[in-house]
Amino acid sequence: MPTPLPNDLQRFTYWQGQLLRSVDFRDQSAIAAQLRWWHNRAVHNAYGIAEGLQVTRNGNTVTVEPGIAYDCFGRELMLSQPQVLTIPADLEDSFLLAQYQEINSSNQQNELSPACLPTKFKLTQRPRLLWKPSNSVKVRDGVILARLINRTTAPSDHPDFIPPRARAIARPRIGSGTTVPGATSWTSWRVSDGSQQIVVGFQVEIDTSSAGFTEIPCYFAWLQGSFWSSPKEQFLFASFGHISKVSVEQLTFNLWLPSIQTWVPSIETNQALDTEFLTFAQQQKLYVSWLGIQPFQKNCDRTEENYESA
Repeated sequence: MPTPLPNDLQRFTYWQGQLLRSVDFRDQSAIAAQLRWWHNRAVHNAYGIAEGLQVTRNGNTVTVEPGIAYDCFGRELMLSQPQVLTIPADLEDSFLLAQYQEINSSNQQNELSPACLPTKFKLTQRPRLLWKPSNSVKVRDGVILARLINRTTAPSDHPDFIPPRARAIARPRIGSGTTVPGATSWTSWRVSDGSQQIVVGFQVEIDTSSAGFTEIPCYFAWLQGSFWSSPKEQFLFASFGHISKVSVEQLTFNLWLPSIQTWVPSIETNQALDTEFLTFAQQQKLYVSWLGIQPFQKNCDRTEENYESA
């Protein structure tokens, strides 16, 4: 069959006893690769360096470490071994690019000839690495790995240079929710002053299991509702919220009230203080909103100790 065009959508069908040639398998592989590239650029916007490909300089040469990147067409640029490049003698303000290169027929024959020897068989092809003046580089030319101003500078030694990074294919898991306005299960938050337990605020335990987190996420929480009661002329002021205890399925939101004793001067006991605040919270429909972010399915280094020390 003819070589498929980049915008062709084709599907192979076979029948019993059909004679297949090597070109048929190559065409099928090319179509599968084209669909994968479309997926990479259309769904994941995967342009830039995904992993590795650090560039270091040693005299008149630079070394590119193994890694993977995606060009603007969604094609994979995989470098499995470190590559050493010579810096051109006349180099002035140039970019080091990783560029996709096709495998021609001669390369295919050379690679397939020893196919019975797995240790010598090449499964992937390395991208082409080249220098190009910075004022003539276009996004179609490949992925920029480093920038050299002249032969005496280090790679990427430029205040405005940032290599493009591919957006991770794994998306952060984000969950959010609120407690019930006016029916939030507040409890008193007590601390010891050495002789007795005193109320410094109120707290609520929030169930976050519906978000489906697999690791402790980065939690955010804040108090919402009306802080002013016109009929009773009461006002919840100088309140500070923070998160104390965290887990995959739960967080504790603490509401610190520094002026809790002056808020309702007539209250003398902790029990009366609890009752007064709970009544106020119910009337004003106070509630807590929360947001949890688990970035890229990795541990975000948020533990109970980190929250309490923040």
